[in-house]
Amino acid sequence: MNQEADPCQNFYEYACGGFIKKAIIQDDKSSTDQWQPIQDKIEQNGKRLLEAPIDDENDFESDKMAKTFYKSCMDQDQLNELGIEPISELVEKVGGWPVVEKDSWNGENFNLWDQSIKIYQMGFSSNYIFAVSVDTDAKNNSHRVLHFDQSDLGLSKEYWDKGMEEPEVKAYFKYMVDTAVLFGAEEDRAESELRQVMIFEKKLAGISAPKEDRRNDTKLYNPTTLGELSTGRTRRSCLMCPWGTGKVLPESWTTYINDLFHFDVFFRSLLTISDSEKVIIKDPKFFEQLSTVLESTDPRTVANYMTWRMVKTSVKYLGKDARDIRQKFKQVTEGVGIEKSAWKRCTKKVGFNNYEDKENFFYAVGSLYARHVFDLEAKKQVDDMTNYIRKSFNVILQEIDWMDNETKSEAFKKLDDMYQTLAYPEEYLDQEKVDDIHKGLVMKENDYLGNVLKLSIHFKKLKVVKLRETVDPYDWKDFLGVAVLNAFFNGDFNKMDFPAGILQGGFFNPKLPKYMNYGGIGMVIGHEITHAFDDQGRQRNSEGIYNNY
Repeated sequence: MNQEADPCQNFYEYACGGFIKKAIIQDDKSSTDQWQPIQDKIEQNGKRLLEAPIDDENDFESDKMAKTFYKSCMDQDQLNELGIEPISELVEKVGGWPVVEKDSWNGENFNLWDQSIKIYQMGFSSNYIFAVSVDTDAKNNSHRVLHFDQSDLGLSKEYWDKGMEEPEVKAYFKYMVDTAVLFGAEEDRAESELRQVMIFEKKLAGISAPKEDRRNDTKLYNPTTLGELSTGRTRRSCLMCPWGTGKVLPESWTTYINDLFHFDVFFRSLLTISDSEKVIIKDPKFFEQLSTVLESTDPRTVANYMTWRMVKTSVKYLGKDARDIRQKFKQVTEGVGIEKSAWKRCTKKVGFNNYEDKENFFYAVGSLYARHVFDLEAKKQVDDMTNYIRKSFNVILQEIDWMDNETKSEAFKKLDDMYQTLAYPEEYLDQEKVDDIHKGLVMKENDYLGNVLKLSIHFKKLKVVKLRETVDPYDWKDFLGVAVLNAFFNGDFNKMDFPAGILQGGFFNPKLPKYMNYGGIGMVIGHEITHAFDDQGRQRNSEGIYNNY
């Protein structure tokens, strides 16, 4: 607070002026807020736990793996010595980067879908042209189904929509060109060929739906089967038929998905995809236009794009020369002056305060945090607070006069059936269960990128296997974090998760008066409850089934 300010004239200055005067934005950050001290604390705890010597008697096997992975990330001398070699070897395996190979690249051998399978099975994303995932069926949340969606982009759609002259778009182009030159491309050739890549990605952005349309489950739920996609039995599915002039889409979607998911002989025998396999098309308009975009683009440009996305994913796991190029790009797009220190980058990659990426030791570090950091006293108090706040929300619902009785009845039921998981599920303390998730993994101290890709393949396999598993809404593995500074509402199951990471600092302290905790974590709890009734949440009933209330 700044008590010298007049709240009647400038309430913001009165409420926040004290923080603004004292707050310091760290050089490796673009901003700061009340969350930052807690985030720093989580990272420091992560550093302490991961740098502790391996304890053969008390450490879980997954703890040992996480510590080895951390060491591979922290060995900056070796990363700098290797430079771009780790990813260069993989690029060669998928046919090389055309802009680097120059005239020796043979486009006759290029097949987009064969390459996408190779890239995916190496541990990279399958989502460069369009996205394939295994996820809950919104109208039958006891089952998982395939989802086809618009592609991920190297640069967000918001920048592409503003135009090619935007500073962020220009910085992205320079990032692309400078990286290609580092790999051995001639600068003039790189600028010429990669400008075509820019045009191609802009086209993909142009056929992608805006964020506001992505919040409407009605638009995102378009069920069909793989067989119908290939044969065109329905008008909608025929839009994804393979018979365009260039036959740029897979001739059989069933064959493509089988080949994509068959990592090895074991998976080929374990999981067979048939023409009757259900698939949800999240954005039919994207697929309507995808064939046209691909047909109008030179295969060399598409190959350059695919390899660029592989390389871009890998840059942060390489030596300093490649990372410096990336940092110049981040300075324009994020305002970050310098790269984070190695230990901060590495603790996050291992899994601390990283809920976006679960292809790491997310579960292992959650277990470490639960066993060695979290104060159990917080759990009971926050559980009581959550129940009290839900009761208060119930009172608010009763007083609403604009909602009809049927809708209000559904809202009451949704509130009554809502449940929460606090800090962490008890399974995080069970060595057998935590270690079982990581069974079969072998980490090497001198192979950081290799370790990253091993983890990615491992968790991709676990996701694919889930296609045949009945969904358990109480599955502890679906808890969205432990050492995480955030909270979540999961609309699929009408549940809230409050990780251990947020139950501390300015949000919660069991020794503080209740009114202060209600102003901290209580605000967060109330916020998550409202997600059940916002423009997205209201589309699901009390069981998490899409019903569009």
